[in-house]
Amino acid sequence: MSELDNVRLPLQSTSEEISRICRDLERIASRQTLAEHRTDYQLSVNPHKDDLVSIAKQMIFERSLRARHLSPLDFGEPVWDILLDLYVNNHIKRPVSVSSACIAASVPATTALRYLSTLSNQGVIIRVPDKSDARRFFLQISDQTESSLTSYFQVVYKKRYAFRGGGGVLNRHEH
Repeated sequence: MSELDNVRLPLQSTSEEISRICRDLERIASRQTLAEHRTDYQLSVNPHKDDLVSIAKQMIFERSLRARHLSPLDFGEPVWDILLDLYVNNHIKRPVSVSSACIAASVPATTALRYLSTLSNQGVIIRVPDKSDARRFFLQISDQTESSLTSYFQVVYKKRYAFRGGGGVLNRHEH
């Protein structure tokens, strides 16, 4: 029995928030190219997967920085924090435990477990049994979620770096 099995489904607003994020990611992933949507800049490169993971890491850092400087304000985006963490860890093939994902959410553990349960039930994340301990599960993003996030990070990458020298290639030392 895992930690997620005994968790009650979250409140309706939590489920609606997760559904909204999933719809947004699916919308981004369904775009064939940015050119179809008439952008005002030229996209000269296709970023390497490492560059996209760098964008995710940069977002994690920016959110942490924002929280430190604006701590009295509650931004409350634990699902996004979980997805960013899983995306980065999936790329480096590092297993993510349920407790690690709860920490990434930056909310109380019971709240994070409700989010994880909903994400799992919606197929956004997958529970993978630990081969060495049948009582334990690791979490990873589904292939569809990874594809959606990759599409999103490609748009962010191109938007942020299209005008830099060198055709928009991200200098990995800048993040």
